[in-house]
Amino acid sequence: MSKIPFKNDGSFMELFKQMQAEQERVSIEKPVIPNVVKVENTDEFESKQCKTESETVIPDDSKVLVAIESLVLRVSGMSHSLCEAETKKFEDSIQYWFLTLPETNEYKFFRKRLADVRKQKTLGSLATGGPVHSRAVL
Repeated sequence: MSKIPFKNDGSFMELFKQMQAEQERVSIEKPVIPNVVKVENTDEFESKQCKTESETVIPDDSKVLVAIESLVLRVSGMSHSLCEAETKKFEDSIQYWFLTLPETNEYKFFRKRLADVRKQKTLGSLATGGPVHSRAVL
């Protein structure tokens, strides 16, 4: 707000109204930021899966289905960072063309299928009492 020198020439009321209007405009423009704590999902694949789960469609091409299944079986036991590195190796391959186009149904189906296989492996190892890879809390 700029300071306007006061002149006693009868325009006091007009200046006062202008100052009030300016203060109201400034108070309206200030955004109200609520104190909300946002909990972020650290698992990129799970958050992507939640977004695309309802949108996934099984691809019609059997060659693409075979390619997706083979890639899922290859990377399903890997950590997420290794999985990303491994899938980047195949981005130049014609067989895995969908890896470079994340908005396609084939890519979404690949991500959903990978998450499903990982869940099955996790549930299977829990049911059989096998080793569970988790970080110990000290």
